Amino acid sequence: MAGFIQDNDYTLSTREEILDLLDGTEDKTKLALAERTAISQMKKKLAKRYDMDVMFAPAVDGQPDLRDPFIVMTVIDIMLYHLWTGVAAGKIPETRSARYNDALEWMKSDGKGEGGGGDMPEKTAEDYPADFRIVSRRPNNNKY
Repeated sequence: MAGFIQDNDYTLSTREEILDLLDGTEDKTKLALAERTAISQMKKKLAKRYDMDVMFAPAVDGQPDLRDPFIVMTVIDIMLYHLWTGVAAGKIPETRSARYNDALEWMKSDGKGEGGGGDMPEKTAEDYPADFRIVSRRPNNNKY
C-alpha cells in the first residue's frame, strides 16, 4: 500500500491478526478504502485552517519521515473504527469507539481554532483565493 499510512504505522494501534480480521482481502483493498475515507473525513473538518497537501504528504523512502505522528495516529483510529463498523457494528471495542470520538472532538475544536494545532501546517495568505482576508484568533478570556 503506497498511501499516507504505511504498513509499519499499524504496530502502535493494533495487532496484525486484528487487521487480517477486519480486511481479509489479499491486496488490502479495504484498508486502502478506509484510509482514503478517513483522510477525506479529516480534510473536510480541517481544510479551512490547514494546508492539506503538506499535512497528508506521504513519507518518501530514504528520507526522514516528516508526517506528524498525531495525524498518523488519528487517521488510523478513524480507519479502524470504520473497518469495525463494516465487520461487526454491534461489537466495536470500547477503545475503538473512545478513540474515534476523541478524534472527532479534536477535529471539531481544532477546525474552529479552539484546539492547539501545535506545529500543523497552517495555510498561508497565498492559499486563500480572495485578495483581501481578515483573520484573527479567538480572544483570550483571562477572567477567573
